[in-house]
Formats: sequence, C-alpha cells, structure tokens
Amino acid sequence: MKYGIDLVTGLNRYLTSWKGVDDPSSGNYTNGLDPDGLPQFLLREDSVLLFRTGHWNGLRFSGMPNLKPNPIYTFEFVFNDEEIYYEYELINKSVVSRMVLGPDGALQRFTWVDRTQGWRLYFNAMMDNCDRYALCGAHGSCNINNSPACGCLRGFVPKYPNDWEAADWTHGCIRKLLQSNERGKEDLELPLFDFDTISKATDNFSQQNKLGQGGFGPLYKGILEKGQEIAVKRLSKKSRQGIDEFKNEVLCISKLQHRNLVKLLGCCIERQERILIYEFMPNKSLYSFIFDQKQSIFLDWPKRFQTINGISRGLLYLHQDSRLRIIHRDLKAGNVLLDYEMNPKISDFGLARSFGGDETEANTNRVVGTYGYMSPEYAIDGWFSIKSDEFSFGVLVLEIVSGRRNRGSLTGPQPEPSRACLEAL
Repeated sequence: MKYGIDLVTGLNRYLTSWKGVDDPSSGNYTNGLDPDGLPQFLLREDSVLLFRTGHWNGLRFSGMPNLKPNPIYTFEFVFNDEEIYYEYELINKSVVSRMVLGPDGALQRFTWVDRTQGWRLYFNAMMDNCDRYALCGAHGSCNINNSPACGCLRGFVPKYPNDWEAADWTHGCIRKLLQSNERGKEDLELPLFDFDTISKATDNFSQQNKLGQGGFGPLYKGILEKGQEIAVKRLSKKSRQGIDEFKNEVLCISKLQHRNLVKLLGCCIERQERILIYEFMPNKSLYSFIFDQKQSIFLDWPKRFQTINGISRGLLYLHQDSRLRIIHRDLKAGNVLLDYEMNPKISDFGLARSFGGDETEANTNRVVGTYGYMSPEYAIDGWFSIKSDEFSFGVLVLEIVSGRRNRGSLTGPQPEPSRACLEAL
C-alpha cells in the first residue's frame, strides 16, 4: 500500500503504535510523512520528535544509509502534484514481509521464516543511539564509537557542563569563549573563531582583500559562509604591538556596546596567530575623506556636524557611561571608521586603558600614540586621563572643520579647505 499523503483528497496514511504487545489500542508513537519543504518521515512520541529519515536523495532517505537495494524487496518514493508517498514491492512473491511501529517506538521490518515459523528482524530504521533526533543538542555531534557518544563541534563547549557530565546532553553546546582575568578583573567572554574559517573568509589573506597596513599588521576584508562581511585585523609577528596590545584590545572592547564604537565580533588565537574580527566598515576611515580633495565633497557641513556629534557620543560613552572608564589614548582621523550610512565609529583600542572606581588619571613611562593628537601633559610627562582624549578630540574637530592636517611641513603647500569647510568657517 501507499505510505504517505494524497494531496487531492487530503488522505494521510501513517503508522501508529499499539499500546502494548497484547493491547491493539492506539499507543504514543506515530511515524508519518512531513510534507513541509522536502518531504521526510518523522517518528514522534506524542509531540516529541524522536527520529527523522532525512530527505529523499534519489536513491534513499539521506538519514537512512542502511536502506539499500536488497534481494527481498524494491522501494520507491513518489513526489508529484497529487501524491507524496513511499512504497515497496516484494521481489519474491512467496516472501512475507511487514513493517511495524512497535509499542516501544521501534520502527522495524520483519520477514516470515517458514523453518522457524516466526518473524525475523530484517531492518531497523534506528541503527544506534546516535540516530535519535537532537540527542546531543545544538552544535553537538554524536559518534557511537566514543564513550560518551556525544561531543561538541570544534570551537564549542557544553552549555551546562554539570548536566553534560550526568549524560544529559539535550541543551547542547555553545561557542567556546575566550576568558581572561590579566589584571584581577571579572572574566570577559568573546567568541573564538578557528583559523581555517578566517582564512577561507579572506581568501587566504589575499592581496585583493587587503584593506590597509598599520603598525600592528595588515587589515583584510572577509566574508563568512552566511554572507556576513567582516574586517580582520591580523597582528604581524614582527609588530611592535604584540600580545599585550592584543589582550588589551580584547579586554577593553569585548563588552562595549555603542552605535559609535566599532563592534568586536571575536578573535582567533590558533597557530600562534593573533587575529581580531570586527564588523566591516565599507567607507574606511574618516582620514580618507577629510584630507582628500575628491572624497571631501561627500562631507558637506551637515555631514561633518553629524560626524563630530557621533564621535563625541562615542567618547562620552567611553568616559562616563560604560561599565569601566576607558581612555582611548589614540583618537585620530585614521581611527574613526565610517559605515554604509557614513556614521562614525571609534576603532583601534590597542593602546586604550581602563580606569575603575574613582580613578581619573594615571602615569606611564611608555608614551604611545600619534604626535599632533597628544595632549602636552601626556607627550611630555606621561600623564593621561579623559582630558587627554578631549585634547585629541579637539584637534580632530579642527581637522574635520578645516579639512587640514594638524601636522605637516610649515613651508610646504597646505591643501585648500573644501567649500563646505569655508562655509562653516
């Protein structure tokens, strides 16, 4: 008989288990065709999904590799505008065979053996425990040769370790997180990307995908498998900005959330690589607009005013509204990136420092940053505070308004301010 759905009449032919071996009333298990999308058969206990056959691939159901041509029967799957059904036909008409959904939910095929005058199990839809639907939960994998059979995919860890150790794998796995405590702070969490994923996204860090080169190393554009665009900052092994700056950037920005800060999506620390993955900013940096005669025409006065406002909001968040007070220490035109709508976002927190409690200033023997944007007390004495960033912001505002760099040859020619700048002045 046909085992499936008549799309014209709506007749649905499916199996229902007995309540018990001696009780033919309807049990708790059903196995029937699910017509949504590419059809497949689903085994349920009441409403709980236990097993699925997978879709028909032209030879068999993809989730049933043991369904193969055999000397007992042939099988066929029909899928057209009128019907969707599975059927089988005995090759030897003298053979008696039946498919049964048992009271325990086992979907099996039996053949009759005259010699023993009994039914012999010929085929079991669920070959082992790994065939159980979602046994290991989201991002889990099942290998019947392992003990326990459930494990997490690469880059993932059990969501609830205690339940996992008690053989309850139903909650599955979550992406492995980078955890750090460098300075006695609470643990910070950040998704880890594997190197192969990043390499594939950037076409093996090809020159065509290279966005620029900084003191830390190159920056690349990448596209993840699902189409998400990313910016990949790969620390050079010869870079003066090494592991300390990498850790610092992770610590400072991993939990910052603001529309005027570039979002850090994750990092990669495989194969001695130190890679940071950011949201992609298609219009690159503010530097490429305000100091370029051709590009500057896209920054009329309202847009420049909007840019200044956006930077100030991001800076205010860092200084007052974030969980920790963050001093950027390298605020400049090249570290302000622009998204698709030309909204400014502060980036590059490799030199940033965080303050806690009532701290308002600090001193360092290592003065780092960009001359021209540094406040005098920082450049000369190493003292930095929110005022250091405010000085840098003031210099940046002058550059945005005037269209001129803050440093350059005093005797050489200076670029003419754009019309929008002249109108503003």
